[in-house]
Amino acid sequence: IDRVEVLRGPQGTLFGRNATGGLIQIVTREPSHTPSGNVRVGYANYDTFEASAYATTGLTDNVAIDFAGFAKVRDKGVGTNIVTGEDVFKSKEYSIRSKLLWTPGDNTRITLSGDYAYQDSDIGLVRHLAPGIIGLNGVSRWNGRDYDIDADLTPSSVVSRWSAVLKVEQDLQWAQLVSISAYQYNKDRWLLDLDGTPTPVLNAETIDRNRGFTQEIQLQSQSGSAFQWVVGAYYLKSKINQEPQRI
Repeated sequence: IDRVEVLRGPQGTLFGRNATGGLIQIVTREPSHTPSGNVRVGYANYDTFEASAYATTGLTDNVAIDFAGFAKVRDKGVGTNIVTGEDVFKSKEYSIRSKLLWTPGDNTRITLSGDYAYQDSDIGLVRHLAPGIIGLNGVSRWNGRDYDIDADLTPSSVVSRWSAVLKVEQDLQWAQLVSISAYQYNKDRWLLDLDGTPTPVLNAETIDRNRGFTQEIQLQSQSGSAFQWVVGAYYLKSKINQEPQRI
């Protein structure tokens, strides 16, 4: 991360959608021709391992690249599924990102970036009956620990996403022309035991897919201009599929 910007709302439509209330924008580092990098590794309770790495270097006089990676794995759960014997409250997270910066001339910058993220977790999905409540099957009552469950299946959420962005910046001397083309794909799979009992009364699986393309064109005044202005257009095409089913 290079910096974090907190922008108050409302932001204009040229900034993007869903920004009427302001936003928190995380800006990642730009590739550098000077080789550098860093690595961080950590270990915590419940066999939690975490690591992150960043590296950047120049490939040619006008091309630079960087790479960032992150992994966090909690192998031991905080609780147990009494029925199956499986640990619960476990998680796995992986993500990678890379940017390629090409400056074919003094007035042109072209940045191609891509990222991929994967998460497999049951945190936030684990549930059990409240003490004193009879389950939907008419039999089950809760007598276990706070972080244990008594279900016929262990819930899970598997989320994967990837995106690619091409940004072209051209200095026209009197103004700055910016083009941003982006594509993103998300897939979520949820496996839930909604009744929270050992009897398969109400189990569900939901698969969500979300893909979207955006194209942004901006013509901006130079940063040192006495009068600041921006004109442009923003295009969005999005498709969302949801496949809920009871199992």
